[in-house]
Amino acid sequence: MKKNYCRVSTFLATLFSSIIAWFTTSSCQHIIPGRVEYGTPQAEFEVKATVISEENVPIEGLQVELLEPTTQKVVDREKTDSSGRAELEEDMLHFSNQERTVRVTDVDGAQNGLWETKEVTVRVKDSTIKKESRWRKEATQQITIRLEEKK
Repeated sequence: MKKNYCRVSTFLATLFSSIIAWFTTSSCQHIIPGRVEYGTPQAEFEVKATVISEENVPIEGLQVELLEPTTQKVVDREKTDSSGRAELEEDMLHFSNQERTVRVTDVDGAQNGLWETKEVTVRVKDSTIKKESRWRKEATQQITIRLEEKK
């Protein structure tokens, strides 16, 4: 009885060790034959927004937000400078069919005028994607947002 118990436990230990070894070494992805890569590709998306009035005058002090499309969660937020510019960034896992919403809100009150809130959809275009390395890509989108004064 003791011999059978030892044989069965040895067999099971060997079997489970082999299965664990198989799954831990098969997690590699072969991109180029003979080369193994670990990790997750990353991509950085940058939106360079310029906010102007209907008269093409830059507007300072507005809050510009980059929103995640499904949840509308704020990914990045910045105020416009004296040139009406704001730069927003987001790290992504990939770029395929990515859309983001950029929302501009007047948060300073009447200090720089009263402006309507506006949302603009920004899409990552293939032409804007730069490859930094095999696992890192970058895309920059420049947009101009024209706001109307509140009446």
